[in-house]
Amino acid sequence: MFRPRRFLVAVSLLAAACTTEPKSAAPPSLLVTNATCDGGACAPLEVGVWPSKFALPCPVGGCHVLLATVTSASACVPIPRSLSLKAIREDSLGYYDTTIVATWTPTEWLELTAWGLQGAAQLDTSFVPASSSGWSLSLPGGPLAPSKPCGS
Repeated sequence: MFRPRRFLVAVSLLAAACTTEPKSAAPPSLLVTNATCDGGACAPLEVGVWPSKFALPCPVGGCHVLLATVTSASACVPIPRSLSLKAIREDSLGYYDTTIVATWTPTEWLELTAWGLQGAAQLDTSFVPASSSGWSLSLPGGPLAPSKPCGS
């Protein structure tokens, strides 16, 4: 019996648990300030990214990889060392094969997006994280700006 081939696409964060890179090669960080806080209560804000080089048809609301949900007055969000776009294919025998289609690194463009009480907002489409060791952003509505790295 012939089974049609199915194609799935997945994005994964590649974590470098063991690395020989010097400590100064740490990935950039993003300090997110949650400006919705009022009397200690903060609305949750989600921060996501999508590499521009991952050219895919995205559903309404866009494609993204969730980096963090900020539920406090601020949070230090690490930028991943890399993101990989993988094609997962099921063959005619039911086995899965994974192929890395593209890999993104912090030296390349990234789309930065945030979601919260006011819906989704595409914040920056030309964000190159490695162009600064740190970044800061106040949400909702604040501009993305180079800064000192947070959490170091």
